[in-house]
Amino acid sequence: MYSPGEVFPVINRNLAATLKTDYPFTMIPDKYDLLYRQVEWFYANYCSDDSFTGIVRHKGQWKQAKAEFHGRMDVSGKKLVFGQSMTETDAYRGLSKWGPLMLPPGRHFAYFFIYFEEQENAALKLYNYLLKKEGFVKMVSFTRLPLRYEKDKKLVIKKGENPESKVREYLQNNDFDPEVVYFAFYISPYSRFETDEQKKKLYYRIKELLLYRNISMQEVEGRKLAEDFSNSIANICIALIAKLGGVPWRLEGMEKSELVIGFGAYRNKGFKMCYTGSAICFSQDGIFREFDVFPAENIRSIAGSALKTFKQYRENYPEAKRMIIHFYKPMSRRELEPLEKMLREMKMDIPVVIAGISKTPSKSLLLFDQPEKNTMPADGTWAKTGKASYLLNINLRKQASSTKVKQTMPLRIHFQCNREGYLEKEGMVLELLEQIYAFSYLHWRSVRQSPLPVTVKYPALIASFMPWFGRNFLPPHGRTRPWFL
Repeated sequence: MYSPGEVFPVINRNLAATLKTDYPFTMIPDKYDLLYRQVEWFYANYCSDDSFTGIVRHKGQWKQAKAEFHGRMDVSGKKLVFGQSMTETDAYRGLSKWGPLMLPPGRHFAYFFIYFEEQENAALKLYNYLLKKEGFVKMVSFTRLPLRYEKDKKLVIKKGENPESKVREYLQNNDFDPEVVYFAFYISPYSRFETDEQKKKLYYRIKELLLYRNISMQEVEGRKLAEDFSNSIANICIALIAKLGGVPWRLEGMEKSELVIGFGAYRNKGFKMCYTGSAICFSQDGIFREFDVFPAENIRSIAGSALKTFKQYRENYPEAKRMIIHFYKPMSRRELEPLEKMLREMKMDIPVVIAGISKTPSKSLLLFDQPEKNTMPADGTWAKTGKASYLLNINLRKQASSTKVKQTMPLRIHFQCNREGYLEKEGMVLELLEQIYAFSYLHWRSVRQSPLPVTVKYPALIASFMPWFGRNFLPPHGRTRPWFL
């Protein structure tokens, strides 16, 4: 007979939400340390006794990677390019001193607030932060944009009103000056970990309604404004520049003119549909030319999107010799066939390199800098793990001597090519790995480098919105600017 205190039911997130049970979220800052201890524990308990070694003989040591199968790309002194073509190694310092690399198009810019009446104090707090009455970043100075606050455009949602209907009515009844580029700040009363589906859905519906009126939006959680919000303003400003069509920065050294097409997917267990997003970028300037989204099972659309884009690119750059695709996983035979068929039909005899970049980092196969100290490899470290398969570490450990940094797991990357022997060319794989690494610097949601290249991260973000949207296509404004940041 068990007492209630000894019963521990196992429930999933959906059941927890139905039962209105808190589902705790635990952040693990030292993942490498944790996995190292788990491996050591498993070895000590199951792999080191005589009964095991009598069957599976081993030396009881970590496997040393051969010198020719691992290395570290040169990441020292990586510089970002800002306004006036000036460079800095730090994104925050570079934007503060030189402004964005490319300002958004337009001459007049304005912003307004959308919030619930009980969030009045939070709205005032945010307004003070944007004006630098609190904190240390002034939005107008940091972005170099003449943004003005339009108080008469604010929308206050009162208690008992339907928020979605209120926003729709507001957009229908308000006149927006076509000469002005508008930006909305939505102050949400809910957390990003909200389990109530209707409350969670509200953010996406407001985002969609504004997007179809050519208005970009930034959500701010009201509860966070009750804390010190100073460090978040710079990140908001970076995203604002990009959402309005500007380019905050690019990585120095990306001068090679090449087209890179990225694909990322999103599947929500609560929805039957899985979506694939795409992002098209010129590596030379770091500018994303087009975003799109379609059902993940529509593999002909994926192939058609890639080939159509490359054909247009080749008309402007006839010297283009290959097509690079960053895919969110290794491509299956079923996914490759439409691409190869279309290549033959279009008589495009070019190498197509596909980098399958798994969004879920590697946990089953890990690389340690110093196994006896369970050290996470330094930023830019790579290792070959199989035929055309690699691990790539993108993290904040810029110096080999640094160990006290946030730990991130390595990316799993698998290369495929329609040309036999192409990947075996001297220096080819390292060149492709360096390109993947470079795209981790174009993360315009934060002053920090992303552990995932944006060619996969951005499309996945686009796809994550579609199950919540009422339409399954993007408006013109949504196809040319990173509104999803």
